[in-house]
Formats: sequence, structure tokens, C-alpha cells
Amino acid sequence: MPQDPQTPNASGTKLHEIPRQTLEHFFQQAPLAVAMVTGEDHRFAYANPAFLRFQDLKEPVAGKTVSEVFPNFADKSRQILNQVFSTGKPVSVRSHPAKVSSGKESYWDVDFMPFRDKGNVAGVLVLAKDVTDKALAEKEALGLAERERDNRLKRIEALFSATIRMLAENTVSGLMETMVEAALEITGARAGISGHGRAGRNFLAAVCSRDGRIPARILSMGAGDIFDELFGESQSIRLTDDKLRRWPVLEKLPQTHPPLRGLLGARLTTVEGSPGGMILVTDKEEGQDFTARDEARLRQLAAVASLGMRHVEAQAELLEKQKDLERAREELKEKVTQSGVELSETKQDLTFQKEALKKIVDNIPVMILFCDANGICELANQAFTETTGLSIADLREKGLLKRAFPRQDTRDRFRNFMLKGDPVWEDFPLHTANQEIITSWTSSRLTDGSYILFGRDVTPGKMAEEKLKAYAQELEWSNKELEDFAFVASHDLQEPLRKIRSFGDRLRSRIREEDPTAADYIERMDSAARRMQQLISSLLNYSRVTTRAKPFSPVSLDQILKEAVSNLEVRIHQTHGVVELEGTFPMLEADASQMIQLFQNLLGNALKFHKPGVPPRVVVSCEKTRIKTGGKARGENAVCVRVTDNGIGFDQKYKDKIFVPFQRLHGRSAYEGTGIGLSICRKIVDRHGGFIRAESEPGKGASFIVTLPMHHPKKNEVPPVSSTQKTLFPR
Repeated sequence: MPQDPQTPNASGTKLHEIPRQTLEHFFQQAPLAVAMVTGEDHRFAYANPAFLRFQDLKEPVAGKTVSEVFPNFADKSRQILNQVFSTGKPVSVRSHPAKVSSGKESYWDVDFMPFRDKGNVAGVLVLAKDVTDKALAEKEALGLAERERDNRLKRIEALFSATIRMLAENTVSGLMETMVEAALEITGARAGISGHGRAGRNFLAAVCSRDGRIPARILSMGAGDIFDELFGESQSIRLTDDKLRRWPVLEKLPQTHPPLRGLLGARLTTVEGSPGGMILVTDKEEGQDFTARDEARLRQLAAVASLGMRHVEAQAELLEKQKDLERAREELKEKVTQSGVELSETKQDLTFQKEALKKIVDNIPVMILFCDANGICELANQAFTETTGLSIADLREKGLLKRAFPRQDTRDRFRNFMLKGDPVWEDFPLHTANQEIITSWTSSRLTDGSYILFGRDVTPGKMAEEKLKAYAQELEWSNKELEDFAFVASHDLQEPLRKIRSFGDRLRSRIREEDPTAADYIERMDSAARRMQQLISSLLNYSRVTTRAKPFSPVSLDQILKEAVSNLEVRIHQTHGVVELEGTFPMLEADASQMIQLFQNLLGNALKFHKPGVPPRVVVSCEKTRIKTGGKARGENAVCVRVTDNGIGFDQKYKDKIFVPFQRLHGRSAYEGTGIGLSICRKIVDRHGGFIRAESEPGKGASFIVTLPMHHPKKNEVPPVSSTQKTLFPR
């Protein structure tokens, strides 16, 4: 602490007796920052160059108040100065931060000393010393301590969390993966391995790394002896990287072992205390060596992992014992059966048999009834009670036949069916607690004359069957109406149009020169009638897919495609196009004429919608596939034909619209046609139980994919469901 200005120095001289020039020269050269503040308004009387540098001041401060020089610290400075002026006691501020114009932060110890004149405080001497290096060192040391504390807490939390996870694992591989992950967390290592096994046996090991350079995996290492040699008699091992390089055991590790950089390990022990596995970690963060604290944590983790491993092994042993018990039980049952010993010989065995039978009967999802030789119901299972709402008490009170079958004719039929005991299924209407349902039953007569009946509720199936019949009838009516419509379209509708066009030709020839306007009107009328004829003809072709269909027969798909290409020879020549058939095309059951029409329409569209100035190129390929028939997919039972072109293509959002009758993506002036061709294609594919879809992008061509079954089900089989509803105009 600096001396009071009135206090004599070591030579006995008082400071006020030293010449002013000498004092100023001393303060000017002093390494300390020195300033004098006087007066109630706290004005600077003096400040040496070191003080100006301390506060990064560019101009002298003599004569200015502290508030003027330091407006940001006016309140704090005024408080300290008033305290020194009023109490006459010095005030010290330690490690006061200050920033210079360069932005560099510095720290100063500042002392505010009272300056006395005749016993009174006449001013305050401010002394400041640069302690930046010391403050930064203390700050860094504090930060390191806090980080070390945080890391320690994180690793303690990781150890606690790992303990919970490991004790919850029930498989060896899962426990080892949890072990090695936890070891990396609590030690700060980058790579690790955990192993389970004993000396002389293969080790099942789990490896992983925090940065992913070693992929996490489970492998069999066959290195139990090596790890025993590595640990020796100790429960843990800690090696620096230098010492590890000289360790002879390192050469014996397999090539699949992850690279090591320093080593820390701990043993797992069995319930007898013998070695049962290990945990090894390597490559600590920032190239550091593993510490004794890391070793202690890893040993704690190994102790918990040993408990977890014993728990998993105990579970495995228990499961194996249960399997042995089950095998022994099966062997015992087989021996009892072979020796002819019946379980009913003892009361205990009979009770067990009845309980087992009752559980089976109650849990099987089929109605079961046990009736005596007189038809009186003795037992009904839970499925019967849940289905009918009738309890065994209801059946015993009124009798099974009267309660379940109140109608005399049904009751008599059921009694005869039951007494016959034939293993066939027969339907009976059964009255439940609140409604009548359709049930199907089969009866079997036991050796003691009693009966066991099995039944099931077939009401939903019967209702579905009735709906299917109604749908079939409706479909038959629809087809009949379609046939009538085809007749009208082919005769009654086209005849008026032919007359319109015929009389139009006569009028046009008469007034062509007399009235050109009228002739133009007649020409337009004739064009409209011609388009109408085309639409009716297209619609007639659409309806004939059903009305003039032929039975399916074996046809060659290769021959079908060649005939379709032959029919399009003129168009192929006109467009300078080419049609390529790639691969082998198999035989299938189909309507040959409709197959020709299907592929002729697809190939014709591919030739028609080509890019201007670019000859069309159409490729037809084929591959075998499978589709579900009757709810099951039986091998490669279908063929998938792909027709791909290099034409103008279309937006994929129109992939469904193009199959709707009379829907066009282009005007009539751009491309000919009525917009019915693809609708006919879909209708043909639907009739054959197949699927058709389109894939395209504008300017990149289009692909039409047709999937057709190679064989069709017999009459008693369920046909495949097609991709579209069979209606003329979809809603």
C-alpha cells in the first residue's frame, strides 16, 4: 500500500517537502498509472502518461471532472471518491477490466489513497497497476476447473445412465453394445471394444467409434487367450501410447481389431470371480493419456456390466432349462402315449385334462357344443356364448333345440343332422338372444354315444354371397342393355346420319355455284354428321368388347404382335417409323381378336403421336411376372408387356384421364381420332383380368404397361379383380 503523502519516507523527508518538479518527474517516469483528484466536484489535478494509457485517453485530463472524463463510470467513480473523502480510508479495486481502442481487454489493480493537507483530506491519489497476465491466468484456471467439473459430472451421469441401460438389457449382443458406448462416454475415448467369453473359447465382441471411422458391428474374434494374456492377473490395464507400442501382446491381435492409440481396459468377472469378458477403449480426445480417474470409472462400469452379463446369462440358462423341461415334457407325453397309459387313470390327471380341454374349447374361434346321446346340451364354449348370446343355463332350461331352433321344421332337420354324425357342413338359421343368424354346423359322434358339434357364423358370408348374386344379376342386365344399345347404335342411329349425309351431298351439288354460303353450311353439316358417325362407330366398337367377345383360348402373343404390326404397315410407311419386338413372347389364354385390337390401338397411338420431323420408334418388350388369383399369388402366372415410344408424351397428371371414353388431350385438327382407342384397350384388359397403366413426360415419349394373366381360373375359382370398375362412363 502506498504511503500517505504526509508520512515521512525512509530518509525522514515528507512528500510535501520534495520539490514539485522532482515529484512530477518521478510520476512521469513511474510504471504505475498515477492521478490526483481534488475538490468536491472531483477534478483531476494531475495524471501521468501511464494513467492516460491505462484509460486509453488521448488528451490531458487536468482541470476536468471525473464525470466528464468517464461518463460511463461516473456513478461508480463518484461513490468511491466520496467514500475516500468522507472516511479518509483508502479503497482498493482488484482486477478492474479496461478496454483500449484496439479492443484488447486488460485488467488493473486500482488503489484510491487519501491525500492529506494539515490533517484534512485535500485530494485522492489514484494508483493503478497492470495485472492483465495474472487476471487472465486466474480466469483461464477457473475456466479449466469449471470444464473439468462439468466433464466429471457428465461422465458420472453417463455412468449412471449406462448402469440403468445395461441392467435393462436382456441379450448378450445388446449388453455389449451398451457397454462399449458407455465406456466411450465416461472416458472420452474415440474407439472401443467389448468382449464376452472365456479363455480357450471364441470371444463375441462389439466394436464402435464415436466418429464413425470404425463401423459398429458384432463379430466373433477367437481371441480369449490374447485378452487374458493382456490383462495378466490384474482387473484393469492402463497403457500410454509409447508403452503400448512396445507391448508384445499387440502383435497377437487379429487384423480385424480396430487400431489402438493408448489403451485402457477393465475385466468382466463371472459369478465365481473368474474372467468372463472385457472392455477396452483407445484414442482419448485431444491426444491425451488415460488417467487414473478414467481407469476407476471404467472398472466401475465393468463391475456393473458384469452384473448385467450375469443377469443375461441367468436368463439364457433359465430359458434353456425351460426348453429342456419342455422337451422332457414332450418326451414324457410320447412315452405315456406309447405305453398306452391314459391320463384319466388318476383324478389329478383327469382334472388336468379337463382344464386343458376347457381352455382349448373356450379359446378356439369356433362354436363347440357337447351333447349327450339324447341331444341334451352339456357344454358350450365361449365362442358359442359370444356369438349367440345364449348361456349353457339357457340351453339346459329350454333345451338346445327349442331355444336355438324354435321352428319345428328346422329343429327336426337339425336333430336328424346331429344324430347322423356325418363330418359334413350344413347351414341352419339359429335364433340368438336378439336376432336370427345363419350358422353352418358339422357333427361327430363319440364312442360313448354323445355328440360334439362344431359351428360357425356364416351370416356375413351369406350376405356377401347374396350381394354378389345381386351384382351378377345387375351386371347381366347391364350387359343386356349394352347389347340393345349396340343394336340401336349400329342400325337406328347410323341410318338417319347416312340420309343426312346423302341429302346433304345432293343439296351441295345443286347450290354450290348459286349460293356459296349455303354450300359452306352444308359442308359443315356434313362434317359434323361424319364425326357423329365416327363417334357412334367408336362407341359400337367399345361395346363390342363385351357383346361380341369370344371364349379364351391359347394364343401366341408373338403372333398377335406380328399381326398387329402387319395391320399398321401403311401407317408405319407413311410416318417412316419402326416397330421393334424385343425378347420372347409367351403363350397365354385370351381372345385373339381382342388382343390384336389391343396392341394395334397401342401401336397406332405410338405412331400417330410422334414429334414433328422425328420418325417414330416403338419398342415392345415382355417379361413374366405374377398377379394374385383368388387372393393368392402363384409363381410367375402373368406376362407384362411394355410399349414404349419416342413421341410427344404427355403430363403424368393425365394418366387416368386418357383412358376415359372421348377424352382427348389435343384438338381434332392436331391429331385424328375420337378419343375412344385407349378406353377400348382398358376394357379389353379388364375383360382379361389384367391391368394397364401409362408412364410419360412431355417431350420424352410414353410407355404403356399391360399386365395379363397367362391362365384363367375355372368356373369354381375366383377371378382376379381388374384395376377399373366395369362401367361405360366412370363417374
